[in-house]
Amino acid sequence: MPTGYTSNIEKGNITTGNDFLMLCAREFGACIEMRDEPLDTEIPEKCDTDDYYSNSLEEANQELKKYKSMTEIDAAAEVEAEYNKRQAEAQKGIEKNKLIRERYMKILDEVKEWIPPTSEHTNLKDFAIKQIEMCLPEDKYWVEKKKIPKSTAKEWLSDNISSCLHDIEYYSKQMREEEERVNGRNKWISDLRDSLKK
Repeated sequence: MPTGYTSNIEKGNITTGNDFLMLCAREFGACIEMRDEPLDTEIPEKCDTDDYYSNSLEEANQELKKYKSMTEIDAAAEVEAEYNKRQAEAQKGIEKNKLIRERYMKILDEVKEWIPPTSEHTNLKDFAIKQIEMCLPEDKYWVEKKKIPKSTAKEWLSDNISSCLHDIEYYSKQMREEEERVNGRNKWISDLRDSLKK
């Protein structure tokens, strides 16, 4: 029985060792990310870096610039808006949990009142009760969220600036590592192609 790779030999789509090696290369080294792509997807001449880290770095730099130029009055307005939003979300979560809990409790009461027709049905009742009890929503998360105190404008600015500086350091490091990985992949592909020319 042929594999996804060897079926191309049987069909006559692969007629040389070099072509078969290039097809199999997607399972190794620089091409490993191609292993789930269709087998007729060509291996590129070279890989490019992903722009995720460079875009994220640019965003972090823009955010840092924004926070560094923000006045305490502007920061206080942001703090107030975030605090009000958090309080509203928490209250909405608590109300939603209450509604869900009422639905569960209605069904739980009915299941508990149900009399199994035989002893063989008792496990069903116990299982159903455990399932409902296990899923009853708790308000702990939302209550804790409501308790988070409002920051001062200075604290808020300092926290956001620190966060941006951390992100800048992180994305800069990730960008360097991504460039090293891509350079290594490109060398691997180049070495493979050169070895097949002989």
